[in-house]
Amino acid sequence: MASSRIASAAGALQQGLQLLFLSFSRENEAQADELGFRYIRRANYNPNEMSDVFRVLERVGSLSGEGRVPTWAATHPAPADRLAKAEQRAASVPPDSLRGSIVNHDALFRVIDGIVFGANPRQGYFEGTRFLHPDLRFRYDFPNGWKTENQAQAVIGASPQGDAAIQLSLAGKDSPETLLQKFIQQQGIQASGGQRVSVHGLNAVTTEFQAQDEQGNALAGRVLYLSYGGNSYELLGYSSANGYRGYASVIEQSLRSFDQLTDPAALARQPVHLQLIRLSGPMTIEEFYRRYPSTEKFEVIAAINGVSPGATLPAGTTAKRVQ
Repeated sequence: MASSRIASAAGALQQGLQLLFLSFSRENEAQADELGFRYIRRANYNPNEMSDVFRVLERVGSLSGEGRVPTWAATHPAPADRLAKAEQRAASVPPDSLRGSIVNHDALFRVIDGIVFGANPRQGYFEGTRFLHPDLRFRYDFPNGWKTENQAQAVIGASPQGDAAIQLSLAGKDSPETLLQKFIQQQGIQASGGQRVSVHGLNAVTTEFQAQDEQGNALAGRVLYLSYGGNSYELLGYSSANGYRGYASVIEQSLRSFDQLTDPAALARQPVHLQLIRLSGPMTIEEFYRRYPSTEKFEVIAAINGVSPGATLPAGTTAKRVQ
């Protein structure tokens, strides 16, 4: 529940809340890459192909602005770092052992044709610091200027100074009152009995709290629980014990911004998909982009096709577009 998240966040606050924006640690991802390499070898796939994957990720990342994120702050290790490791692993494989290894492009293309390209807005997306979730039909406002991210377990935001955080997450099916009591009864939490409030017509309960983790880090904040659309939600804002008062009003304003999503355009928002085109004749990547328009910019389409501007795609190539 929340106490473990709060205890972890207390330490993260001292590091500028960096850890809140790491879905997995770099060590976890590095281990996953190493295990992937082993699985590739056991299945007799050619490990040299992984280098091309990371080259594409690096190009697409730089085009989308991800290249401006420092390596230590990235959600995953930087593609360039992973590319270097992949090339090192591939170079360690004796060339003779690669004879007869599998590439299997056609089978891969059959699997990826039609997959969602990029983030799926049906699972929530941001417009500035406003978060909209079409499938769950709600919207939520983080404070202006805060850094935000939609993660699998929670939607989170951090203050520009990295000394305060807000997170929104699903809390199960219990009533807001039951959830608040469970929160208050947790070890290390000090809070009053709570207050009933209305959040855009939705019944909710809220309280301020203080907490301390095992290392003695103290923080303070506000938690709010509400039920909507058959789900209960936990809205949590906190800072260090000394800094919380400076954020109390902006945190409470954000927590009370939860509202029903009614905008037809937002509710109808759909993801884009990868579409594969088998070329009957050769054409430049520019000609392909004109003949088969994409919702992504030209540079991204060139990158995911593994070519540079001006390159010619041979006849028989399975080329990628985004629609």
